[in-house]
Amino acid sequence: MSLVRCVRSGWGWALVVLIFSQAAWSQSVKVTALPRFGEAGSLRGVAGDLDFAAHRAAAYAYVEGSGWSSLPPVELDRQGAFAIDAGSGQAKAATIFTVLVLPKTSEPSKAVRASQVPAQPAVARTISDRYPRTIQFAGYEWAVKDSSEPVGPGGNRFSARESDVWVDEQGRLHLAITRRDEQWWSTEVFLMKSLGFGTYSFTTNSRLDTLDANATFGAFTWDSHGDGEIAAWPFREIDVEDSRWGNAADTATSQFVVQPYSVAGNLRRYKLPPLGDSAQVARSFAWLPGRVDFWAARPVAPPGKSPDAAIDRFTYRHDPAEEHLVPEPGRETFRFNLWLNKPLPAADGRIELIVEDFKFTAPSEDELQAARRALPRLTLPPAPVVQPEKADADAAAAIERALRLVDDLQPKPEEAEFKLLLRKIRREVLRAVIATPDR
Repeated sequence: MSLVRCVRSGWGWALVVLIFSQAAWSQSVKVTALPRFGEAGSLRGVAGDLDFAAHRAAAYAYVEGSGWSSLPPVELDRQGAFAIDAGSGQAKAATIFTVLVLPKTSEPSKAVRASQVPAQPAVARTISDRYPRTIQFAGYEWAVKDSSEPVGPGGNRFSARESDVWVDEQGRLHLAITRRDEQWWSTEVFLMKSLGFGTYSFTTNSRLDTLDANATFGAFTWDSHGDGEIAAWPFREIDVEDSRWGNAADTATSQFVVQPYSVAGNLRRYKLPPLGDSAQVARSFAWLPGRVDFWAARPVAPPGKSPDAAIDRFTYRHDPAEEHLVPEPGRETFRFNLWLNKPLPAADGRIELIVEDFKFTAPSEDELQAARRALPRLTLPPAPVVQPEKADADAAAAIERALRLVDDLQPKPEEAEFKLLLRKIRREVLRAVIATPDR
């Protein structure tokens, strides 16, 4: 019985999973030492359970706001140990390192500021990270972005100084845009762990209704690994932003976005009311399978208004026919930033913003299941009439694509990565089933 026929009969999927498991767990690699952020030194590690003479190590360094760049591959010694320069060039400013062990017959793929690590036939993989500074805010640990070179968003330099990013005695987070050493510096912080589906809520206490037109405040999710299933924007980005994008005459001050913003219906602009002395604004987005619910309100009642007066609401629904795509969770992290959106100075000089709190509420299993049941049903097209030989070739090609995905899985994957690879393999197997008519 051919592999194509095995898949159609039902036990081929088990065979694929068996191959998947064997490939994913038979070899290993781990990082044993990593220099501090910005310091010279080597990333050191060791591989195991393979022929060291027939393999080598390749690493990719991720610089916040810039992307993934490849580092020169190195040989494994007789014990499987290796050392890769992680303290010069792009690597010196990197926060995340992905290390692959590849057969010497496979040339490591080169990358320069890429959105993700290139897919290639790695037999083992591991990921390590480091950060210049971390802070505690709202019961979570956050990393502080640091870049002395212009990076995204907006080609900004980012400061990790305590005078620009700090938590005060009341437990409030302060972010600033400032000018120093004849350069403008923006700020950003991000959670040290991924939270996935749930409700992300925060309250600001600053005059965002009159924010400098060249400045942007963002509260958003972002996946540095760039491996989301939305091809046009694989970063799992959901945004709450305040900005007039350089147009001081714009009456709208804020927006809700599911990226990419260029798709009609993915962005909703709205106007914050005059905030005056009572500058608190509460925002949240509830991210569930197939939908994102955005909300903005005044938690403190201005004169003549009741508490929790709604400012704006927006529900974004998954609808592939309209190219409205809600991302699935992966390795995204929630972030706050304050940055210059134009290569122009802030007219107000130093800009400072206060985030009073942050809260995450995970959905119940019932909420997740209800959201999934509401998703559009997958309808398969009628099986095409094809010649048997072509059907077998198409199905075999789909299976081959599925098995190639196995090679890119790290030895001990995170749960999110494991699920993502399973979804991709399932999609290829489904193509094989559709391609093979009954006969």
